Amino acid sequence: MLYFDLDKPLGHIVGNVGMSEAVFAVITQARAEGWLDTLIDAILVDRRGNPLLRQWAADIGWQTEPDQLEALSNLERTIRAHAPELDPMRWRQRLAQQESRTCRIDAETATGYVPFGTGFLIGPDLCLTAGHVIEEALGASHKPEDLRLWFPDEQACGLHTDWQAARSPRSPVDELANPNGMLPEQDQLDFAVLRIAGSPGTDRLSSGQPRGWITTMRERALEQFDELVLLQHLDGESQTMAFGAVIDFNGNHTRLRHTVNTAHGSSGAPCFDISLDLVAVHQGGDPDKRRSHLPTHNVAIPALAIRRALPAALNAFRRLH
Repeated sequence: MLYFDLDKPLGHIVGNVGMSEAVFAVITQARAEGWLDTLIDAILVDRRGNPLLRQWAADIGWQTEPDQLEALSNLERTIRAHAPELDPMRWRQRLAQQESRTCRIDAETATGYVPFGTGFLIGPDLCLTAGHVIEEALGASHKPEDLRLWFPDEQACGLHTDWQAARSPRSPVDELANPNGMLPEQDQLDFAVLRIAGSPGTDRLSSGQPRGWITTMRERALEQFDELVLLQHLDGESQTMAFGAVIDFNGNHTRLRHTVNTAHGSSGAPCFDISLDLVAVHQGGDPDKRRSHLPTHNVAIPALAIRRALPAALNAFRRLH
């Protein structure tokens, strides 16, 4: 609503904060800049099906402009004003770009390849993945030189001798089925940036277009039920796409819970919004491993949190969208 009806992107008012903080910041700025009445009118039209809002407006005698009330007589309704309208052709083209930048991470053995996770390019020779993907691979007696990054065009890349560009550990809280209010530290983001031998990001695909890499991420705060799209390699298989939605963030926005179905090999997968802007990196599943427990969510690391933790020298994610 702020963006499409009032031309005021939420990201220009407040960062990636909780709902109550965002509401307070918007109201404060609207009052200071003199558009609070316009904001109230827009809310009353956008949420006209809310009986509590209608009653509140009637109680205080709020009058909405006639041209806004006319919208109530239309047959069609805007249910989620911030949901984008997508050009199918451009969406498919962008999906193909993001696919080409996403890779499967394997370890080479004498008998074949063992899959460990998914990653994606954030620079011409930089791959971002979940930190525990690399920990598990190296912990299984594999060496860095054994790792291979497989892209959809069957190009396989090894790691540079100076392969560890950045890293952040997991948190002990990640293992707790009931953390009782405990939160991961801001530097416990469970990611790794791998430096690749060669420069797959500058390679040209069969289409003649350069592969490229992911340079931007979404700035506007995610909301509950926002759609998510994951590109992932389940159990070392070919890349697949899965859909789900945002559930919520933890207390310090270091973890995001979502409903996308994942499996072994999904860790490190890029999580996009429906416009295919990067919003998170998939980490793992519901930590409650009891056989009687029905999983309720999966977990990702918010991309904005990772961006803040990356060394400036990597020159990654310099733009927000």
